[in-house]
Amino acid sequence: MTEQKPKQTSQIRLEDIRDYFKRHPIQRKLINAAIRPVYLLDPACKNPDSYTGMLKGTIISEKLLYPDQEQPDGVSYHHACPGRWLAYDFHRPEVLGPKKKGPTRQLFGGKLLTYMLEELRGQPGNEESPPFNFFDIVQGLVVYHPGIGQLVEEEYVTPTTHQEAYRQVDAYEEYADAMHSRGVADDRVYQVTPKGNAMIFLVSDGGKQRPNEDKEKNPVFGFLPGTAHGAAAIVNPPLQP
Repeated sequence: MTEQKPKQTSQIRLEDIRDYFKRHPIQRKLINAAIRPVYLLDPACKNPDSYTGMLKGTIISEKLLYPDQEQPDGVSYHHACPGRWLAYDFHRPEVLGPKKKGPTRQLFGGKLLTYMLEELRGQPGNEESPPFNFFDIVQGLVVYHPGIGQLVEEEYVTPTTHQEAYRQVDAYEEYADAMHSRGVADDRVYQVTPKGNAMIFLVSDGGKQRPNEDKEKNPVFGFLPGTAHGAAAIVNPPLQP
């Protein structure tokens, strides 16, 4: 079966731009040095929480059970709006908390957005990807809106269940009773693999977030981190399966 490449809809081919800077490392360093201060004019870019994707172990689903200490049984269970996803990042505070500025979020919602680097094609899901450089011109132009099936095929996420996903992050015993009492232990979720670590975001499409007391019907939505993500997300079309 012949591999289908994403169709380009812009007159400027992003593949050509990436290839040019790959072939010219000096120009690549110069442009990176020039655009970094521009990125940092955006307050969101000063906080690693804004430009770091969901970490390995994160669970993603249209119907998600996630830790919530405000609830009597310590969990909440929400449905995403049609065409959207919910995610909970278990490890975010311990990985980003001590070093970053501003709050660290763990609950995300919205459309899938993923950095899919050419050099990661064919890499097994259990093999951790190298650190992603948000401020690099080559890596910053490989952002797409893939379907969940594409992420499974590329092994950025793996299908599993709530209980198995919680076991993977050593949280099953703490939440087992609540999970089984709600009858969702065997419900399907997707879990970010080591390959997908920090590569996947859930982004809002502009809708206003409802007050916290209405979150049962309108779960929290994500954000589009940084101006570079916005520009690239508009130009790149969806990946073909």
